[in-house]
Amino acid sequence: PDGFPVSYIAVPDSDFNAMATLSQVSNVFTITPTAIENSTGTITFKASDGINLASEISTFTLTFITIIENSKYTSLLVQSTGANNGTNSTFTDASANNLTLTAAGDTVATTFSPYRAGGYSTYFNGTNDYMTFPGQTTSQGKFTIEAWVNLSVLRNYQLIYDNRTSGGTTSGYAFGVNVAGQPYLYMNGFQILSSISIGINTWNHIALVRNGTFSNALQLYVNGVLAGTQTLSNVFDDFTQNGIGVALTSIAGSQFFGYMSDLRIVNGVDVYTSNFTPPTEPLTAIAGTTLLTCQNNRFVDNSLNATTLTVVGA
Repeated sequence: PDGFPVSYIAVPDSDFNAMATLSQVSNVFTITPTAIENSTGTITFKASDGINLASEISTFTLTFITIIENSKYTSLLVQSTGANNGTNSTFTDASANNLTLTAAGDTVATTFSPYRAGGYSTYFNGTNDYMTFPGQTTSQGKFTIEAWVNLSVLRNYQLIYDNRTSGGTTSGYAFGVNVAGQPYLYMNGFQILSSISIGINTWNHIALVRNGTFSNALQLYVNGVLAGTQTLSNVFDDFTQNGIGVALTSIAGSQFFGYMSDLRIVNGVDVYTSNFTPPTEPLTAIAGTTLLTCQNNRFVDNSLNATTLTVVGA
């Protein structure tokens, strides 16, 4: 009222200082969070015209949505610029720096990330890492075996799934990838050899599907594309021992070298009957699922069977 300019100051308490910093330019105050958990603190704002002094206490609650500590220091945040089924090749910098990014070669972005839910995989060292489990049943009619794989090398013959016990090959079978990067079905000889090859250090979805009883076809899909088919009358029966990442007929050879995720066996259901878009979210235990594993940081079966897995080497 006396015409003197009003000046302002702010005095935070210790609770506020533990969660944020306060800066002032003229009469503009800026609060910068420093904590990584939700916090509450108070600031006392004071105004004075040089003669009179008034104060007001304000309570501030800061809610943090980041799960990455120290993300306020981010200088580069790469994001892809379009869904494109997880094969994006154009990128932007979503940080405040807005850097220009140029991708070389076949660089792409996928949905696999250590920060996404269900983003885990199981690593096999190609020497002495594998898993076994008992009592798996593969239907005489329809069934589906599928997995995401990321190979570290190409060599003969890397097993995804094998149930040929005691050296038998006439009723048991092996499902894997050969030295040329071709997924295959082996059953007393090679029955299906994929027309599509996969490379190393990249994720690929592989699915083996039987779409009916005895005389109906077995189909092999690579990244959702039909890559081979065969009609077999062989008995796909109950097996007392099953292997993941290893040939049970020769433990010392044919071991998987790389990463495997979302290994699912579905009994009585042909999940895929034609070309499809590979799943971009973790697989779930749909009806008929007898095994679902390689999904988290524990060696467990996420199907309703809760089958006990025996882990060797890991």
